[in-house]
Amino acid sequence: MLKVSQKLEYAMRAMIELAQRKDDDALVPAREIAERQQVPLRFLEQQLGALSKAGRVGSCRGAGGGCRIARDSPQIPVAEIVAAI
Repeated sequence: MLKVSQKLEYAMRAMIELAQRKDDDALVPAREIAERQQVPLRFLEQQLGALSKAGRVGSCRGAGGGCRIARDSPQIPVAEIVAAI
């Protein structure tokens, strides 16, 4: 049986949340993702940071900042998310 770490689960849930919002092209605050996915904000921020460093998520800091998926979701294989985390 495949075991998925908590880090990877949160990263996948965040990527799914961002992929669903791709059409509006707006930045999504990490706090909003954490609330919608019911995950701890501090832990989610770490995963989003790793995804950003790997180029899977684009982010902008500060007031009005947030993150968005870096490219079309069908072009991001799960293996790339696993490698980033």
